Amino acid sequence: MKKNFTAFLLALVAVAPCTSLTAAENLSYTQLSLAAGAGLPVPPPAAAAPSAVQDPMTPMYALPAAPPSRWPTSVHGYFDTAQVLGIRTDDAANDYYPFAGKVEVQNNSGDSNNQSETLGLQGGMVSESGHPGLFSNGGDVKRVWEDALKDYRDQDFVRAYYKIGLVAHLTQDQAVPAHAANINHVITFGDNFEKAINKNKSLFGKVRDQVRGMALPDMEPWQYYQALQDDTRGQLAGWIDPATKTMYWPPASDAPPLGQDATRGSWSHYSNKKDTYDFNVSPRIMERQVLMASVYTAGVLKAAARLLPPVAGSLSALRTEDKNGAPVDFKLNIYDNRLGDVKIKIERPLYGLVWQKEASLYSSAQSIPSVTFSMQLPALANAVKGKDIIVVTLTDKDGNVSRSEVKVRYEAPYEPGNYGG
Repeated sequence: MKKNFTAFLLALVAVAPCTSLTAAENLSYTQLSLAAGAGLPVPPPAAAAPSAVQDPMTPMYALPAAPPSRWPTSVHGYFDTAQVLGIRTDDAANDYYPFAGKVEVQNNSGDSNNQSETLGLQGGMVSESGHPGLFSNGGDVKRVWEDALKDYRDQDFVRAYYKIGLVAHLTQDQAVPAHAANINHVITFGDNFEKAINKNKSLFGKVRDQVRGMALPDMEPWQYYQALQDDTRGQLAGWIDPATKTMYWPPASDAPPLGQDATRGSWSHYSNKKDTYDFNVSPRIMERQVLMASVYTAGVLKAAARLLPPVAGSLSALRTEDKNGAPVDFKLNIYDNRLGDVKIKIERPLYGLVWQKEASLYSSAQSIPSVTFSMQLPALANAVKGKDIIVVTLTDKDGNVSRSEVKVRYEAPYEPGNYGG
C-alpha cells in the first residue's frame, strides 16, 4: 500500500508542469495529493503514452477518477445536442441517432473485473478523460477527433461518438476563464466560476435561441477548441474585479500568442493569489461564456456531422460458379450518420467495368442509419488472369468519400449431406 501511494504521488508530480507554485498552492497541492492518494487508483507512468492501436473496449485515456473537489463535470451534459441543436436522442432524423445520449456498454475483459462504460456523445461530454493529466486545462483535440474517425470507420460507432463528445467537452472548457488563462484550479480545490455554473443552470435555457441564431465559420471539429480559447483570452483583460481593480483571471506573463494552446504553456495564478469571482457581482461574464460554450459546441457537432464519411461493412464478392468469368454476388452494408441516399460506385478493375448505383439509408434502433445493398455482377465472356477485386466507392450527400475493396473468390454452394443412420 505504501509503495502504491508513493508511486501515485510521483505520478502526480510527473503530470504537473514544472513551474513554481506559491506557498499556499504548494500546501493545497500536498493536501490534494494526500486526499487523492487515499481513494484513487495508481495511474500508469507518465511515459506510457497511449499506443496508436487500442483494444476496442479499452478507454484510450486512462485517468484516475477526479477528487470530489474537481469542477462539476455533469454540467457539460447541458451542452448536449438537445441544447445546442434542438434534437433528441430518440430522433431518427438527427446526425447522432441513436448515440446522442449516454450509452452503457459492458467492458468484457475476460476476467472478474468486467465493468460497464458510459459511452455515446453525451457520455464523452461528461467525461474528464480527454485531459491528458489530472491537472491539465486542455487536451489534444486533433488527436481525439482522429481517433473518433478511426473508430467510426471501424464501425465502433458508440465509441466514436464518445470521442466526439470528448472534443466537445474540451472545447467547452475553453469558455471557462481559468482554463483559457491556464490557472491551476485543481490545486485550489476548484474555481468559483465553474462552481457558480453548477448553481445557475437556468442560464442554459436562456441562451438556446441565441445559440441557434449565431453562426461560426466552417472548420474542422477540433479547430473550434483553439478558436474559443482565443475568444476567451481576448476578454481576460476586461474582466476586472470591481473591489480589487485587478483581473479575475490574469494570463501568464509568458503565455503563448493567440492561435497557440495556452494550456500547454506556463501556469498562471489568480490576482493576489486568490479567486474572487462572484456571479452576483459579475453575472454578465458567465452569461457570455455559457453562450460562447454553447455556440462553439454547436460548431463542433455540426462539423463532425458534416465530415463523418459513409462506411462499408461486411463487404463480400463471391463467384456463383468455380470459374473466373462467372457471375459475382456482391454485397455490403452501408452506414452513414445522416438519412438519405448514398452514391455507390462499383469497379471491377481487372475487366475495366464500372457500375453506378444509389441506396437509401434507413434508421436503425441499434446503429446509425444503414442499408444492406446487393447486386449480381453479370457473367463475363472471357476470363482474365490476374487479381480480381471489387472496389467500392461511397459518396454521401455531404460529399464525403470512402473507398474499400474486396477480393472476388469462389465459395462452394452449400449442399446438405446425407446424415441418415
